[in-house]
Amino acid sequence: LRHRPNGTQSRPSRNCRTTAGRSDRADPAHTRGSAPWKAPLLRRAAPEEAAQTSYLAHWKQFVDISPAANVELGLTGGKKAAGDRDLLGADLTLRWRPERLGLYRSFWWQTEYFVLPRQEGMKPRWGGFTFAQYQLARRWHLGASYDAAQEAQSEENEPDRAVSARLTFFPSEFSRYRLEFRRKESELRGDAFEAFLQVAYSIGPHRPHAY
Repeated sequence: LRHRPNGTQSRPSRNCRTTAGRSDRADPAHTRGSAPWKAPLLRRAAPEEAAQTSYLAHWKQFVDISPAANVELGLTGGKKAAGDRDLLGADLTLRWRPERLGLYRSFWWQTEYFVLPRQEGMKPRWGGFTFAQYQLARRWHLGASYDAAQEAQSEENEPDRAVSARLTFFPSEFSRYRLEFRRKESELRGDAFEAFLQVAYSIGPHRPHAY
């Protein structure tokens, strides 16, 4: 209701509609009798923006091969931005955990291969890795990996290589200790030997269980 100067009251104005504590009369768009302005959801990218945009797609297929094992297949494709190269890749993951001893035994193997096709006068480049981990006991895991990849912007055919071994200990589901040794071989950067000690703690809500 509106109060007139003489103290009398009148019916609400047709242009004044209050919902959830908001008056449309205060909206300049309604006072002008036009629809409120809305920002466009999509717009055409400028040429310089389109040249800097890259696209990546990944397809994944999950298959149960037994009550204790499953396989996951994946394909990856990337469309380059200006100055970069396209990417093609494939990956495979195998998981095994027995039904009766699943708390003490498990196995996980993952491998991936990718390639940068020949284009713009540049040789094709490739790379990949394979990784395996076996659960020795309830809180102990032993793993090893092998990596190899060619330099994307180099004409050298010999890839960089790395071999690593790691031992992981889980005192609880909220912490992890990992010791890793890695041997690297590279014609451009030289050979190297590395050692890592990783300590990870989880603070907060209970983490999701592994699938």
